[in-house]
Parts: sequence; C-alpha cells; structure tokens
Amino acid sequence: MNVPIRILIVEDSKSDIELAQREINHVLKSCEYASVETREDFLASLQNFQPDVIITDYTMPQFDAMTVISLTQQHASHIPVIVFTGSIDEETAAESVKAGAIDYVLKENIIRLRQAVLNALEKKQMWQERIQGEEKLRISEERYRLISTVSSDYMFSTIVKPDGSLVLKWVAGAFEEITGYTIEEYKAKGGWRATIYPDDVVIDNKDMANLLVNKKVVTEIRTIKKGGEIAWVKVYAHPVWNKNKNCLVEIYGAVQDITERKNAEEETKRLNKDLEKLVKERTLELENTNVNLQDEIAERLKAEECIKQQLQEKEVLLKEIHHRVKNNMQVIVSILNLQASFVKDKKVLDILQDSQSRIKTMALIHEKLYQTKDLSNINFSEYLTNLIKYLFDSYKSPKQKVEYEILTDPFPICIDTVISLGLITNELVSNSFKYAFSDRTKCKIEVSLKKYDGKNLVLSIKDNGKGLPPELDYKKTKSLGLQLVCLLADQIQGRLEVKSSDNGTTFSIIFPGK
Repeated sequence: MNVPIRILIVEDSKSDIELAQREINHVLKSCEYASVETREDFLASLQNFQPDVIITDYTMPQFDAMTVISLTQQHASHIPVIVFTGSIDEETAAESVKAGAIDYVLKENIIRLRQAVLNALEKKQMWQERIQGEEKLRISEERYRLISTVSSDYMFSTIVKPDGSLVLKWVAGAFEEITGYTIEEYKAKGGWRATIYPDDVVIDNKDMANLLVNKKVVTEIRTIKKGGEIAWVKVYAHPVWNKNKNCLVEIYGAVQDITERKNAEEETKRLNKDLEKLVKERTLELENTNVNLQDEIAERLKAEECIKQQLQEKEVLLKEIHHRVKNNMQVIVSILNLQASFVKDKKVLDILQDSQSRIKTMALIHEKLYQTKDLSNINFSEYLTNLIKYLFDSYKSPKQKVEYEILTDPFPICIDTVISLGLITNELVSNSFKYAFSDRTKCKIEVSLKKYDGKNLVLSIKDNGKGLPPELDYKKTKSLGLQLVCLLADQIQGRLEVKSSDNGTTFSIIFPGK
C-alpha cells in the first residue's frame, strides 16, 4: 500500500495553491495537501499533518518564508523547504538558501516546481538514510560498550622472542567466533601477523614499534578471518617489560570486534559523500538558474527601454506630421473659401463646399488620432460620436431631422480600422444627405454602432430618401463613393451590406471586433 506524500503549502492565495497542486500532480500521483497562512496553524500542521515537503510564499500579510524556514529548522529539520514566490532577487534567494531552504521557484516559471519537489523528496531520502546510518552506528556502539563490560571479546597473551617473532601463549573468550580459527589453526597459519589485512601492515608495524619502546597501544585494524571475510577489530595492547634486559618480552591485551560499527561509519561516509555531491549539483543548478534569471531580466529591461525609445520617436514624428498636415489643410480650406467667393454656378459651388467639408473631416480624423496616447488602440465609440456631430452640424438645415445612436460602452479597435471607418462614415453620411434631401423637406438620417452576433460590430447609416434601383449591383456600380467604401471595408476585413426600398436605404459595414 502506497503512503501518500504529504505536502504543506504556506500561502494566502487560493489560486496559487491550486496552481501549485496542479503542477505537483503532474509528477506525483499520490499526494495529500494541507495549506496554512499563519504561524499558529503552521506549528500545528508540523505536529499533526507531519509533511514530507513544505512549500512557502516569500511574503504574506501574517507570515513570511524566513520565519517558516526558522521554525522548520527548530522543530522539524528533516523536512525540506521550497520558497515559492512571485518575485525574488539574487540576494534574497541566497539568504533563503543560507537560512535552510533547499530551493526557490518563481511563480512565473511555475513548471520548475515539479522538479524542485522531486529534488526535495530525493534530498529528504538522503537525510533519512544518513540519520538511519547514524542511528545504526549509535546502536552498534552501545552494543560494543555492553559487550566490553561483560567481556573483551577475547583476551590474549603473546610471547616476544629475542629474534622479534611472536608466539601466541593463550586466548580466552570469543576467539574462534571472531577469527574463525581454533588456536591450533591460528598458530599453524602464522598467528597475528599472518592474518593482518595487507593494506594495514604499515599500521601494525607502527604499533609494534611503540610496544618495543614500552608504550601502550590502542589501535583499529583489519584482519582476515578463516573464511576470507575481513573483520575490523580494536586492539588494546600492553607491553610486558623486562627491566633487567631492558626489552619487550610479552604482550597481553584484549581484542574487540568493531566490524558493525566500522561498516556503519563507512555507510555514513558514503551517504555524506552522496549528499555533498547532491548539494553541489543543486547549488550549481541554482547558480545557473540565477544566471539565466539575470539574463532574462536584462533582456526584458533592454526590450522595455527599446519600446520606450520607439514611443518617444513616434511621439516626435507624430507631432511633426500633425503640424505639417494641419498647416496644409488650413491652406487648402482658405483657397477653397476664396474660390467659392468668386463662383456663381451653384453646381460648382456645391462641389467646392463638399470638398471643403471632406477636408475638414479628414482634419478631424487626423486631430483625434494625434490626441490618442496609445497608438495601438482607440475608443471608436467616443471618436465616432464626435465625428457624427461634426458632420451633421456641417450638412443639416433647420428643415432636416437627424438622429444617431452610438454604443455607450467603450470598446477598443485597431487604429487602422479607425481611419478606414472614419472615411467610410464621412462618405456614407455625405451620400445620405445628398440623396435623402434631394426631393424631401422632412428627412431623417439615423446612425448606429452596435455589437453584432456577439463577436462583430456593425456600423449602420440609414436615410429615408429615395431608394436605390432594385437592379443596381452596388459592388459593380460606377459610383466612386461606393467603390471607395467597398475598398475600405475590405481593408478592415469587413463587408458592405445595402438594404433599399421606397422608404429609404440602409448602408451597413460589418467588421470584426478586437
């Protein structure tokens, strides 16, 4: 039966908790979660929930990551802590790792939380193995002390001959259990020096040199048992000194089997070595992450600076264009006014006045675009309202009735769409005034801008003038005005629809919203 991995999340944002859980579930199939946001709840969860991994936000209204790390070090140092934050600089990250966190993950790079949790569980396993090794060593040492109080495993006495050779005199205790030999077999083998592990011969020679000058020896050394196994023993050797001859004549002492303890120590060393290797790898990974993060921040700042410079250049260019276009339009309007004062022909005068109106409309479009701070979007509802008011004030007479309807909710559209719709509106309104009042005195023009089918927008201009001939194909008409409208509609991915009857004509431009 698989025991679920318990993960404690210290976070005050429910959405961030859900995102973290979703990412972890990609790599861990059996997890149990708990979340807290206060010191009291955190301490209670350490005792009751007993998490395997702790994930904490860096800063919260009532709590913070550095306190979480400190409390974990005090009460449950075997639990790894990951800092999970929206923003953190290199210095703060280093402080959190120095305080005891094993990793940190930026929320904007949340996918890295998967590997961070796996690394944390791997490191916890390494910690547990080291703790178990240390516990095994402690138990072994306690057993060793217990045996020492009852017996030294085995006692020995060895005669030292004048030529320096050693002859085992007697043994008592667990000699056969430790060496695997009977005393006769041991002597026949060659005794103590014949069973020393080859790599430890140098150690034995140093010990023997100390005994030859009447010094006690306590040493740890390896011997080879009868079956070929290697055993660690601790030797307490006491010299017996002949004062008359001033030489070593006998050695007696005790030998204890410390193989279990030595194996536990070796296992602990191995675990520590593996842990150090893992720490170095994770530290290098963290350093590389910091370098990548710094490069990413530098690139982002560079891009922002570039955009800022481009906007400044656009602002300067736009001011220059506005100045020149405004002056040129004023000159053109003045020339048209001057020509109109000398023209007597009504038809020519109407053409001049219509041209003057169109130029003023273009000036209005230009003025509105210049005033727009964000060149990528513009509130067309507000813009169209101002444009319609201007056009109607230019065309209407006391006998003419004009109605218009504009959406009250503002919505943005692209600046290219604004230009095209402004020109389309000017063309269709001019056309409606021209034909709606040609044979009627009480005429009405309605303008509306509404949402269409939930996704699109529709600009409609309706007049109650004489309808178009039913056989007219407005897409193929020779009217330059309608040809221009169709062309402009195509540019904004829209289409022109015309509905006409004896009661009037409605022109509609349907185009996609943003």
